[in-house]
Amino acid sequence: MQIMCILLLTLASTFSGCHGGHSITPNKPSLIMPAAPAGLNRRATCAAGKYYDNGCQTCTAGYYCPGNDSKTQCQAGYYSSSGATSCSPCPRGTWTDQTGTQNSSGCKAVQGGYKANASSGATAQVACGVGYYSPGNTDTCTICPAGHYCNAQTTTTPTPCVPGRYAPTTGYGQDCEWCPAGYFNNVYGATSCCKCCSGWFNSQTSQTHCQNCPGLGSSKQGSPPASTSSNQCTFSLADYVSSCDQPSSGACPPTQATATASSKARRTIRQLHQCPHHSQRRCPVPAVDAKRASHEMEEDIASYGIDTKLGSYECIDIETNLESCGGCVPHGETEGPDGGKDCTAIEHMSAVKCVSGKCTVGACRSGYAISADKNSCIPTSRHKHRGQGHSTHDMF
Repeated sequence: MQIMCILLLTLASTFSGCHGGHSITPNKPSLIMPAAPAGLNRRATCAAGKYYDNGCQTCTAGYYCPGNDSKTQCQAGYYSSSGATSCSPCPRGTWTDQTGTQNSSGCKAVQGGYKANASSGATAQVACGVGYYSPGNTDTCTICPAGHYCNAQTTTTPTPCVPGRYAPTTGYGQDCEWCPAGYFNNVYGATSCCKCCSGWFNSQTSQTHCQNCPGLGSSKQGSPPASTSSNQCTFSLADYVSSCDQPSSGACPPTQATATASSKARRTIRQLHQCPHHSQRRCPVPAVDAKRASHEMEEDIASYGIDTKLGSYECIDIETNLESCGGCVPHGETEGPDGGKDCTAIEHMSAVKCVSGKCTVGACRSGYAISADKNSCIPTSRHKHRGQGHSTHDMF
């Protein structure tokens, strides 16, 4: 047991120290106290959610206290309320670049045209870039859909193509493409353009309508589909289209009247790859036409299908079809391997029909006469000297 020093009064200028770790102040009355027992100067650790500062205190908002008597500030992208044991990440579509953020309301919403740089705990918002868009409050940007364009770094809503223009694919970052001459459209958000119908033409790009051939309703009313000049209005088609307007649905009008007249009979894809009528034949179509056909089927225009040997095909009435009369005529050709002919390609004719699978010329241009077999136009000089041919205007 320790011996306590007693209160001493002394006048001496020197003194002798107490033993056992105790002392007195010289020349002054002193109260000498014993040292604290070992271990009495230690305190208990604060619980999680609190920190020590002259006692255990509730953890401050913007900090977290894991239970080691200290508090740590939340890093950027995170927040906390008072008494937190850990920091929480900013919710998806929000962000903060500040440390010590208090409550989720301190996380800022991502603006339109931007995305957060992380799905949670984001510290910044990043511009979507050209060809993409964002309505805001998100961590992703969406590619601009077909028929639209997104030409700003921070697009919030895609802009639809105006009539006369189109965007065939997604991700258009500049203005939409112009419909070429011979084509048109008259809807917003178009992904393609329509051909000018038979009897119509279009010489300019980015057009919303086609012009009818001069003398529509007379003997000079015909032109091939997608004509680009009135100079192509040189013959009479029995199935010219009297109207070439695009409906609000965005479907393209039939380029020839016969397509509408026969659509009910030709509209179904046959499971056995057979055409609905005996007069029809399965004719191959180019891949681009096959793709378009899948859309036209919904509009009840024609019958298409897939054959493992033939590939994509279209059912065509070869007894009446002008472009495949008597047989299938490949795209861009005037005659097919099975004897089919493109009647519209007959030189110098001004009126023609496909009758029972044979091209029948009804009229020829000035300086030419109908041949004896009515399948061509021959110069009038040959007609006079050889006694061949008929008049220049037979009209079937």
